[in-house]
Amino acid sequence: MPGNNHFPLLQFFLENPGYDFYWLIEDDVHYNGNWQDFFAFFLKFNSADFISSHMNDFNENPNWYWWNTLFHQKKIILSENKVRSFNPIYRLSNKALEYLHNQLKNGWQGHHEVLIPTLLKHGGFNIQDFGGLGPYVPENCKNRFYKRIDINQSNELFGNSMRFKPNIFNQEITESLLYHPAKFSEEKNI
Repeated sequence: MPGNNHFPLLQFFLENPGYDFYWLIEDDVHYNGNWQDFFAFFLKFNSADFISSHMNDFNENPNWYWWNTLFHQKKIILSENKVRSFNPIYRLSNKALEYLHNQLKNGWQGHHEVLIPTLLKHGGFNIQDFGGLGPYVPENCKNRFYKRIDINQSNELFGNSMRFKPNIFNQEITESLLYHPAKFSEEKNI
């Protein structure tokens, strides 16, 4: 199943369990600012166990493709209780990774963009969105690290600085924001 990019992070956590927080950043994420300032900002978010982008509940986006991948042979989380996130860049706490590791060992599976936020929310963990708009965005983060315009009818994140597709073009990179997918080329069309 696609959507298992959390396993390398889990492996790193298991081999290096001494950190408070762990970041995963895909190679096509571009921050048009100072990364040091970005990470320093989130040092203030010690209570957040999971920070990601485009976090929303099932009822905000019921046609999203990956909802039904969250599965356990003996347990059920109703659709209306599921949460999704968009994870080209995210941070997990040590205790959240330990919890997720145990949940996976106990039989939970699914695309990481529904598995991580849903299991953590139902496990009582603090989940937050580091930009955009929505109920999981702290007041001081609204459209701060990425711009969220809206999700269109086909559930794509068009027009947003953090999106699934299409690729980001150079002319879109105008602010100190996160951009994805930023696939730089010599032709200046990303």
